[in-house]
Amino acid sequence: MCQQFDSPTGVRFLALIKEGKSFRQSVRVTGIGKETGYRWLRDEYLRFRSKGLNHAAAQVELGFTSRNAEKWNERFLRSSGRHHFQVDPAVEEAFWSSYSTGMSVLAAATSAGVKHTTGYR
Repeated sequence: MCQQFDSPTGVRFLALIKEGKSFRQSVRVTGIGKETGYRWLRDEYLRFRSKGLNHAAAQVELGFTSRNAEKWNERFLRSSGRHHFQVDPAVEEAFWSSYSTGMSVLAAATSAGVKHTTGYR
């Protein structure tokens, strides 16, 4: 199961980081893997950036600096706000207009030029 950074464990992990505990110690105390810890830090950093904080202020608010923060900042600057699995907005619009006429998901997906699995997603 994929834990979220706003879960009780995630909140505790981020609070330990904010208190100045090391990454290694915070991971150990909360019982999570390093990958999960870095994912939570990235998600929290991106949340701060989306609230309007600049790169440096987001790191200060996070209470953690990392070489990865540069990558996170580039990701934020390139982000269009759309999930990476989403299709082009025009294809999405074609699907929804077909589906709203009463077509099945399969028929609407076919008319929009995507697979039925994409239509269900």
